[in-house]
Amino acid sequence: LSHSASSSQRGEGRQMLPSSFAAAASSSSSSSSAEKKATPTSETLDRCRRYKEAAFKDKRVSFLMKMLAVYGCPVQQHDFVHCIEFPKELKANGGFRIKDDDTVDIVLGSNVIKSEKETTRILRHELIHALDHCKYDVDWSDPKQKACSEIRAASLSGDCDYITELARGANPSMSNHHKKCVRRRAAFSLRHSPTSANMTQLKAEEHVDAVFEDCYKDTSPFGCIP
Repeated sequence: LSHSASSSQRGEGRQMLPSSFAAAASSSSSSSSAEKKATPTSETLDRCRRYKEAAFKDKRVSFLMKMLAVYGCPVQQHDFVHCIEFPKELKANGGFRIKDDDTVDIVLGSNVIKSEKETTRILRHELIHALDHCKYDVDWSDPKQKACSEIRAASLSGDCDYITELARGANPSMSNHHKKCVRRRAAFSLRHSPTSANMTQLKAEEHVDAVFEDCYKDTSPFGCIP
């Protein structure tokens, strides 16, 4: 599963998460009092679902969903995107998940997402991963292939838009800031992915650098960076 993160340290990247994430996330519904406290409340689930419904109206999200069908991987939005609680140790607020039966979906962290705008960016980002998985048959265990998808997702989702970066406290007016932002976020995602255990920051940056120019130039299914 590739994950989306919020605007603080949590927000620095998206990552591929193992299929066991589903079990970890759903285990909070067991009977102990401590676990019951971790169960998503109806309030957070309802809020997440409202944000999700609003995100589906975004033109970029709608286009990406349609392109999944064009690429041969049609999905129904309500079956493909789910609100669930994320474990506290997971520095993410959304993700693209590859399950044990090789089916895929997108999950939103009902207990961590904070706004409609954030949810829309998450959904755009994860849909880029879904498109790459469909079109390119990505080997997610290959750090360079994973880095390429992270580069594309950071670039095409709005993760590095001027307003988004300004809200993070960055200086988006600096020269080549979009490229620098995409490099930073892709390396963070790669390094902190649960399927990239013990990867150093230097190694993550090396993987990103090795494929950056070609993957940054690949703006499909858009004609250019939106």
